[in-house]
Amino acid sequence: MEADPTDLDAAEVAKRLSDAEKAKRREREIADFRWLMQDARGRRIVWRLMEAAHLFRESGSNDPMDLAVEKGERRQGLSLLNEVLRICPEHWLTMVKDQRLSE
Repeated sequence: MEADPTDLDAAEVAKRLSDAEKAKRREREIADFRWLMQDARGRRIVWRLMEAAHLFRESGSNDPMDLAVEKGERRQGLSLLNEVLRICPEHWLTMVKDQRLSE
């Protein structure tokens, strides 16, 4: 049965359920990310993803299309870095130290 667009109470209930489901999903994502970052293997994976996203070097291309692709990849890397710093900032320094030791 389709939702009645004039039934504002039902729409509000549906929105609250949707918001609750989104919050529950986000809590699970945060827990997953904390789990990943607690282990050196997980931190290495995250570091490799950030490296692949051009976070630690300048663009090497003069081609506008290549540059656009790199900028998109960099945006993803910045999003990942933001997650690290927001969810478990204490693991950022650990991850940097891990990488320096492995070089």
